[in-house]
Amino acid sequence: MSRFTIVLIFLNIIVGYWLFFKSDQPENDPVDKAPLLKLDIAMIDAMQIDRGDNSSITLSRSGSTWSLIDPVAWPANDEVITVLLTNVKFLKINARFPINPNSNTLEQYGLDTPVFTLLLSENNETQTLLFGNAGSDKFLYIYDPDRSIVFVADPSELNAMSTDTSALRDSKIFTLPIFEIDRFSIQFREPDVTVRLARNADTWIFESPITANADSAKVKRLLNMLASLQVVEFEEDIGEPSRFNFETPSMKIRIGANEKWQSLILGASAEGDNAQPLSVYAKRDDFDSVFILNELPFNEIKKDWEKLRWTKFFEFDIDSISSVELTGLDKQITLQKLETGPWQAVTQSSETNVSTEPSSPDIILPRLERLSSVEAQAFITDAPSENDLERYGLKNPNRSFIIKGSQPAMSLLIGDWDENGEWLYAKTGEENSVYGISPDILTEWPINPLEYKSKELGQLPESAKVISISISGKSNKSFEWSRKDAAS
Repeated sequence: MSRFTIVLIFLNIIVGYWLFFKSDQPENDPVDKAPLLKLDIAMIDAMQIDRGDNSSITLSRSGSTWSLIDPVAWPANDEVITVLLTNVKFLKINARFPINPNSNTLEQYGLDTPVFTLLLSENNETQTLLFGNAGSDKFLYIYDPDRSIVFVADPSELNAMSTDTSALRDSKIFTLPIFEIDRFSIQFREPDVTVRLARNADTWIFESPITANADSAKVKRLLNMLASLQVVEFEEDIGEPSRFNFETPSMKIRIGANEKWQSLILGASAEGDNAQPLSVYAKRDDFDSVFILNELPFNEIKKDWEKLRWTKFFEFDIDSISSVELTGLDKQITLQKLETGPWQAVTQSSETNVSTEPSSPDIILPRLERLSSVEAQAFITDAPSENDLERYGLKNPNRSFIIKGSQPAMSLLIGDWDENGEWLYAKTGEENSVYGISPDILTEWPINPLEYKSKELGQLPESAKVISISISGKSNKSFEWSRKDAAS
């Protein structure tokens, strides 16, 4: 037998022994490869955090939204929950080893009194993780009692896992998507009035205390403000609930989206060491948690809710207008649009004495555009009495407009000055509401036909050719210009 053959036989024996013992071992060591988190974080629907101070936090997920159940009921901060679960799942594990749960080894790693315990649920499957460090700053020990495995990680990883109740609570008040909100109401205690608005497509409308158009841009800004409201501080010591005065709230705001509602109740002014000036106690009507809010935005709502109304109360289509009747100071002018396009000012001193002055679109149309955009600077009343109309000078108005055209006729009445001399009282003939408007409308629309007279001297036929211009005056002086090629 050659030396080469002996070497081959020896190598075959070694390979055979190696294959025999290798096949007798499991392919993967379950401890060395064990993941820390067995559950799918996207499917976890309940969580309990038991802390070392004997306090606990219970959370539950419905759909994609987490809520605190205990010790307080309140919407959870979904972002903080996601970060917590993600950090647990992707925690960098430096080592793993099994232990005997019946021995005293748990105490060695600080797992007999853990910093906190995390209990996770996914449908009917649960997992418990104990976090301890045995007073060491070098190692974080995590124990899974179901598998009797201890995981070793860097203790700095614990800093990213916020388990404080205040951090887990969402600081936002309203959680409905702002683009879905289709109605809301504001109820005031003083004055006793409820303001209700509803959205129709992109337009907001007042339903109470009046029926009127709202300024959609201003309503959206208000909703954005409400959506951005955040808790200043949660009131941990409830004590005597009557001190918050939620039974007779100063204001109640209710917003709705797709038949879902959320309500905010404002109670008494906040007091105590933690209370800031102009702060108020508040709560959601569907949660027991009491918190403190800045009162200033709500004072602005109470003072200026009427500014949510649409201020342009005399709108019309300018192109459809064929005449404007102006009456005032015992005079009347009718501005008429001729079928050929120009306008004329018509005055009638008697049944047979009618005079006209030519006008032009350049004079009338800019005025009509500003008239259709006249804005209420103040909302005086929506239900005036006869005495009110008399007092406002609207029974015998100082100026009135009647707008006629392809659309139904519209009228605008201008009354007296308000007592402070800031605006004029005004109302339309078709509605009861009385407004305060700028006095500029009087100078814009004088009862004088010459103010509307066309400034054009006249138009020459297209075939005409100017050959000379002559100007003469009372001084018997005259000037004349002629073209050199006039003879041609």
